[in-house]
Amino acid sequence: GYIGYDEFQKLVGAEEFSLLFVWDLFSQQNELMDVTELLTLICLFSSASLEEKARFLLALFDKSKCSVCTGVEVAQLCTMVLGILSRCTGLGATRMKEVSSSLKLELPSLLKAYAEAAGVVGGDVCFGQERVIFHSEVKHIIEPLKHTYERLAFSRPPPGDSPPPPPPSWGIIVGAPQRAAAPPGPNEQSAGAPRKPQAEPPQKEEPHLAWLSRLEDEPLGVVDSAPEPQRSWLLMHGVDFASVAKDLPNFRQTFVRSASTSLGLPAARVEVANIALGVHSASTLLELLLHPDVAGQDDRPLLTLVHMLEQQLGCGHSALRKGPFGAFIEDAELLGGPPRRNISSPLLSRSLDEQVQRFEMAVQTDDDAELLRAPWPMIRPRETDPAEVEANTNLRKAFRDLDGIRRRTEKAKVARQSVLEELEKRKALIAELQAELGA
Repeated sequence: GYIGYDEFQKLVGAEEFSLLFVWDLFSQQNELMDVTELLTLICLFSSASLEEKARFLLALFDKSKCSVCTGVEVAQLCTMVLGILSRCTGLGATRMKEVSSSLKLELPSLLKAYAEAAGVVGGDVCFGQERVIFHSEVKHIIEPLKHTYERLAFSRPPPGDSPPPPPPSWGIIVGAPQRAAAPPGPNEQSAGAPRKPQAEPPQKEEPHLAWLSRLEDEPLGVVDSAPEPQRSWLLMHGVDFASVAKDLPNFRQTFVRSASTSLGLPAARVEVANIALGVHSASTLLELLLHPDVAGQDDRPLLTLVHMLEQQLGCGHSALRKGPFGAFIEDAELLGGPPRRNISSPLLSRSLDEQVQRFEMAVQTDDDAELLRAPWPMIRPRETDPAEVEANTNLRKAFRDLDGIRRRTEKAKVARQSVLEELEKRKALIAELQAELGA
């Protein structure tokens, strides 16, 4: 269902500026708000524990109200939570398709009953129809999320100046006796007597302005700096980025599971920050983060984990190379910084035998004034030597001829492939006709 702003104001006992902030983010056309989204928002940012939040959300999205959910309902729950976080942080929203594909991979390893049902009726049918995710198994469901949840701000204790939660008896008590009106005091006037002019009360400062002025008066405290994760880049040669981009969530999930299993880490400590095109068209670059252990159970330094991952890449019999991600890292290298494309052309040099002078990407000129004096567009200096002009002309013509030959070769390969496919179809048709004639 949906509620208006008046009902929202009665339900949520918060300051006016906080209500306006929430209403501006989550209302639809500034008129109505989804009740399910509101309850999820309150549960997510409450001071309850992770297990209590998970139990409440499972009960909220359970359409059968029988304490057992389907995989689709859990995916709707996760999509709603990620959508709320994306609106609050300004990041891109997560699609239901990506969440569903990740849950289909994770749920069989977390819940035994779900794995058995998926083996009987199939993964897609089990995910959409079978109710095998019991609320009592919430501890197994939230186990992979604990490390990531502990890094979030709303997992910590509430601030000291936050209002306390309402008591259990908060709300209107139906049938409560009404209090009798007290007689007017000596300083109070009766209803029929004329009122005396009173002094105007002092102007009360707006809530958000009072909050800002209080922030200016308070001294700046020392913020506890969280340990930084270790960032690395995995360059995979021979892996076409176009084919990887067709299913990025599955590719990311496969790497996280394989890397965390090979290093003996929780999956939450391995994060894929970005997947992009590598140094050339037939390579893929994966940017990964190794997070420190906030619980203090693993005392291995992050650099040691990076060296272990590099050893796993170099050993052909390692768990990482033998796992489901092994097909992508047959020719891969782990880098400590982002690679730079090395673009060079023989046309940039006057002769093929002359050594080409190269510069860093950030340093293209020694003087800023030289860059400002350069004409735009840049004019290529004219060549005066006739022999050099003829050599460069012949070289460009040779490159054009080679490009034309390459294109004709590619077209011939495509045509040959289509002819072979047509020939196979005709052979199959002839064999079928011969079988019919023989019968």
